[in-house]
Amino acid sequence: MSALIRFIASVGALAGLVLLFVVSSADASSARFFQQQVGDGKAASVRVDDAHDGVSRRARVTGRVPCVDGEAAGYPCKDLDLLAFFPREDMEGFCPSSSSYDCFNDIWGWTDPVTGVEYALLGGVYGAAFFDLRDPENPLFVGMLPMTPGSQASWWRDIKVVNDHAVIVADAARSHGMQVFDLSQLRNVANPPVAFGPTALYDAFESAHNVVVNDISDHVYIVGIGAQQAPPGFSCGAGPHIVDMSDPAQPAFAGCYDSSVRGRTTSSYTHDAQCVRYSGPDTRYAGKDICFTADETGGAITDVTDPASPEELGVFGYPNFAYTHQGWLTEDHRYLFVNDELDEGEETKTRTLIFDVEELDDPVFVGAWHGPTTAADHNLYIRGDRLYEANYTAGLRVMDISYDGELSLDDIREVAYFDVHPASDAPSFDGAWSSYPYFESGIIVVSSMNDGLFVLAPSLLGDVTSAENEELPAEVTLLGNYPNPFNPETTIRYTLPQAGKVRLAVYDLLGHEVAVLVDGSRPAGHHTVRFDGDALPSGSYVYRLQVGGEVVARTMTLVK
Repeated sequence: MSALIRFIASVGALAGLVLLFVVSSADASSARFFQQQVGDGKAASVRVDDAHDGVSRRARVTGRVPCVDGEAAGYPCKDLDLLAFFPREDMEGFCPSSSSYDCFNDIWGWTDPVTGVEYALLGGVYGAAFFDLRDPENPLFVGMLPMTPGSQASWWRDIKVVNDHAVIVADAARSHGMQVFDLSQLRNVANPPVAFGPTALYDAFESAHNVVVNDISDHVYIVGIGAQQAPPGFSCGAGPHIVDMSDPAQPAFAGCYDSSVRGRTTSSYTHDAQCVRYSGPDTRYAGKDICFTADETGGAITDVTDPASPEELGVFGYPNFAYTHQGWLTEDHRYLFVNDELDEGEETKTRTLIFDVEELDDPVFVGAWHGPTTAADHNLYIRGDRLYEANYTAGLRVMDISYDGELSLDDIREVAYFDVHPASDAPSFDGAWSSYPYFESGIIVVSSMNDGLFVLAPSLLGDVTSAENEELPAEVTLLGNYPNPFNPETTIRYTLPQAGKVRLAVYDLLGHEVAVLVDGSRPAGHHTVRFDGDALPSGSYVYRLQVGGEVVARTMTLVK
């Protein structure tokens, strides 16, 4: 959510025009829990738009609910099934259940490299919550990391992961800093949920809006900083503040810089960013660490390979900007998709901006793609040829952005959605804050600002019923099974570019065949098979697809 909204909220608060979050007697147990954890931190959260149906709470959902005829458990949908919904009422000690105020914000994910278990990391007004997704149809609330003692509750909390540690910042939170949390602590927790403590605290600043990671390097980039004490010789404003996380228990300042793009004031304000180890078409920067920042009125592209001496390469802008919020690169690093959080209106459809960044020092505005609703767009992420955009009241929207050679706006199309806020698609600040679509299992987690955690997956019914209307796949593909790990059933999906003889079998790690799932002719298209491992012991198994002379294999884990 933008700094402009934060500014409006603060001005409104001074004028007595906004509502402060007040802990009622019904919230006393939750308030006492966090009072014990954070001391005198005040619960002060504001709402810009109070038109919310969240007072009538939704019940917890466990077990897959297919998207049928555009609906799953009362939520509008297309080709996304609801696996589970974990409401705020069931997050004891994390969010006061009786309040009508928003309680949740950012979300990220982590896969344990030792066990293969996937976890959702959910940001909230009072801290961060962790969910074990080994059974994604029944998430386990493992515990929470409360906000830094001495800080205050915040509507804006951001979470990312670097070197198997969560890094967490909060905005307008006074002395919060960046919490560092060793995620291996989530294994084998007795009597969940529990309250954790931070592994480390980086306190060279107080509040910040977002934290950005580069999955290949050891650096994190903190942006939207409100107040800080930079080391001598460095001029750090609200632009990226770079921290070396090579030793997560001892985060160290590495450098900082300001974008040349002026924000809504005379200074620069970086609201969000994506930083990558560059592997795109501009060979001059191959292997360099490059940041693409969203700076309120446009953005900048900066070489941060040497964090002590960043070099700005280019800037980008577009017509009729309102608030340049966040952006993400296609996986080939050719195009940058950007959302503007405040440019929608009652008659203006959701607008996503696209830039050709083939030359990093000369980004070119390709144009804008308009969605089907008037909802304001928020965080977007790209995986493969799919763009996942959390569009507040319109929920999670999924676009096909595949292209051959050059991207055309006419080729972009919405292929799936799940609306976590059925009451309205108006451009207001309710509903889906963000999503995390990068789990190997294929599940997607979504944070709903007032309601809680949603766990989604591509629709099995959609895979079958829409196959006749989809283009045939270009090659034989064996997709990751879902869920993974599993107990005792899982789903395996594969695609065929043409009809042919298929053999799909499961083997243990000694090479013994333990099950044959398919052995015969199958038509071209998308196929789904269920595998029941009830008779097998826990462990890793290989499922192997043979189509003619072509063989593809993947690994899955049965956990009992």
